[in-house]
Amino acid sequence: MRRQLFFIAILSQSQVWAEVQCTLPEFSRTELSKLAPGEALANYVEIDRDDKIATLNGAVEIATKDWRINAELATINDSDIELEGNVIGRSEDFAFAANTAAQQSAVTTAEDVQFSISQAVPLNGSASTLTQSLASWSIQEVMWTSCELSDPTWRLEADQINIDRATNQGTAKHVTLKIGQVPVAYLPWIRFNISGERQSGFLPPNIRYFSAHGLGFSQPYYWNIAPHTDATVTPLLHTENQALDVEWRYLSKLGRTTVTGAINDSGELFRAEHRWRGEYFNLGVDWATLTEDATLSDWLTAHSLRDADFLPKNATLGYQRGQFSATLSYDEDQPLKTETQYDRLPSLTLRWTPTFRDKWSPSFTVINEDLRAPNEDEGERQVFDAVLDRQRDFWGFELRSRLRYTLNRQTWNDQSTEVSRMIRGLDLQRPIQLGEKFSITPRVHWTRNNSGGESLRKIDGDLKSLNYENFYLDNPYSGYDILPDGEYLKYGLQSKLQLGNSATLTLYGAKQNTIEEPTLSTSAFDQHADTIYGASFSPNQSLTLAYRHVENENFANVETDRVQISVKGERFKVSAAMDTGDNRNDERWASLSFALNDKLDLSYSGHWVDNTNKTTEQLVKMNYHDCCSKFGAYAKLTQNQNSDDDWQIGVNLSLSGFGDAAIDSVSIEELTE
Repeated sequence: MRRQLFFIAILSQSQVWAEVQCTLPEFSRTELSKLAPGEALANYVEIDRDDKIATLNGAVEIATKDWRINAELATINDSDIELEGNVIGRSEDFAFAANTAAQQSAVTTAEDVQFSISQAVPLNGSASTLTQSLASWSIQEVMWTSCELSDPTWRLEADQINIDRATNQGTAKHVTLKIGQVPVAYLPWIRFNISGERQSGFLPPNIRYFSAHGLGFSQPYYWNIAPHTDATVTPLLHTENQALDVEWRYLSKLGRTTVTGAINDSGELFRAEHRWRGEYFNLGVDWATLTEDATLSDWLTAHSLRDADFLPKNATLGYQRGQFSATLSYDEDQPLKTETQYDRLPSLTLRWTPTFRDKWSPSFTVINEDLRAPNEDEGERQVFDAVLDRQRDFWGFELRSRLRYTLNRQTWNDQSTEVSRMIRGLDLQRPIQLGEKFSITPRVHWTRNNSGGESLRKIDGDLKSLNYENFYLDNPYSGYDILPDGEYLKYGLQSKLQLGNSATLTLYGAKQNTIEEPTLSTSAFDQHADTIYGASFSPNQSLTLAYRHVENENFANVETDRVQISVKGERFKVSAAMDTGDNRNDERWASLSFALNDKLDLSYSGHWVDNTNKTTEQLVKMNYHDCCSKFGAYAKLTQNQNSDDDWQIGVNLSLSGFGDAAIDSVSIEELTE
């Protein structure tokens, strides 16, 4: 029979140990009886009342204000406790397992111990000696990690760790970082935070290799300047040049400001990031220049912008409060590959979207901007746009009405053009259930567009959906358009048929005599399609076969056929596609991804273009991830018969609990104002 014993102990105030994250070891999550502080349970109890000593033997459980303790044998002498045999101790944020432990004057010591810290960044470890008091933890000859103790992907080994419980700050001496069994780095002294709060320090580095430009290495440093401002400084070292990236963030009652930039031998860059937060101002700067002796490839390589079309030069100041927003911007981009861009110099945009009762949804937008074309012609533009939407029920139908007025005025070289447009539209639809198995949703849409003195009217009727048992008909439509130069009929269909338990067949097609409203588009290239049809068939959940045909008679007279096959299993996926057609380069794609296990996956993708340059791009990726780390590596090969092969190789490593204060994970929204 188990006996219950009451005793008095002078210990610190704390709460009972709570359930912790899954990465913590089993000893930190064992359930115990609900004892109040000062209570104990054991199979056998012996009390020496003269010496005031109690001996507890067999399945001992002890509760104090600071600890829940489990052991095979315990000796209690006033406030001192000695423990032996499978000792497990737990507090609010700490747990340990040892063969022997003792508690004297609110100081707990244990030898040959495993421990677990359950702060925001959980840490598990082992040590030769552990000493815990009200104010600190001291751990000797220690190994710790955020992984499972049985098989850690990474670990830190140190001679000594000291943790200040008041500040959650820790220091370690003579630290070695090991990944697997391989030592990677040594530091004589480090400081870390176990609460997950922001802290200045180095973040994990990044390594890349370009065959054309050599090796690249970056080492970010995070600076926690104050609760309302921080910065990240990242030196970028390349074999050809060097650069320095800087990101600075500031939060005040007026709003949030983020400015990022980079400086190198080839020029300078400032990049902007805009994020609204409540009723705040917002500032962004995006500026790039090239020195006279710099080359474009140097600049793009240093900033990993190899596919840039222009060098940005713009600044934005914005304000948002409730349903009103205003943006003042300066935009002067330097084209690199085309001369089609024009500069939008001082530009002001005002937008107001009030909310009224009875489902009215108005919005008003005003834009005023100066323009400058590549040929240095200067102009200006004013836009006024007003929209009024209303949605309501009408005799069981869902009725949506819209009224929109747009005025667009442009002036170039003292010559003005003005276009005004009034659009009125009605959309009416209603779902109808016909029996238990059949349902249909008809819809009618009417639009009248007065633009430049001409009137365009459209009437479209379609079935939003039609369902009958395993047959689904989605978005079939037909329309009748009355345009100034004639009348046109357009039609289309998209249906899905369920065949048995797992097979599906999808058919779609559309044809229209205008390119004003593309339908069933699947890519930007098809936005001008006037004829498109295709099908896909999946006999099961693993295999999909697809075919698509596109004709663009009104746009470059291009005709394209695409064939695609994809196969997927529990741990792999394979996909291949080919485009052929008139007046367009033949293209082929292939991809393969394979999960070796729950932690490691590999992928390959290739793209071949049969153009004059015979361009080929191939990419191989490897990703490893577990509960405490992520590791990725990639190799990319770009081949062109008119230039040398271009290799890119990169690796990245992220260790949970080690360098977690990356700028992406720091929430400046949580800062105090």
